[in-house]
Amino acid sequence: KESPKAIDRDQEYLDDALGYLEIGLHYFPNSDYADETQQAYDEVRRRMGRRNLYVGKFYYKRKEYLAALPRFAVVADQYQNLGIDDEALYLLAKSYLKLDNRAKAFEVTAILKKRHPDSKYLSKLMGELGL
Repeated sequence: KESPKAIDRDQEYLDDALGYLEIGLHYFPNSDYADETQQAYDEVRRRMGRRNLYVGKFYYKRKEYLAALPRFAVVADQYQNLGIDDEALYLLAKSYLKLDNRAKAFEVTAILKKRHPDSKYLSKLMGELGL
């Protein structure tokens, strides 16, 4: 709760919160607060993922694709099933396209298609790839 809501502000408390929530989930899985703890854990992870996505978009908009790639990759790998990884995969593939690496862009597109076959980003990406 001490972490600012705006993701472009310092989020130092999120790491601590995540650690404490993991302890709660691990050591007290049958607690009366287990559901609330899981929801808080997911929200902290979502905020951390959105922060990485925000930084990646910052670099992408400034045409710093090499700097954007690892941010998008982290979101796609570590923050799955939180409602943000499909956009990260889309931007990851687009970054590879901007760097003229079509093979990697196709690879990421296949991952996006497997994980999120109904994503709006998939149809946009398929169009951009000419598929």
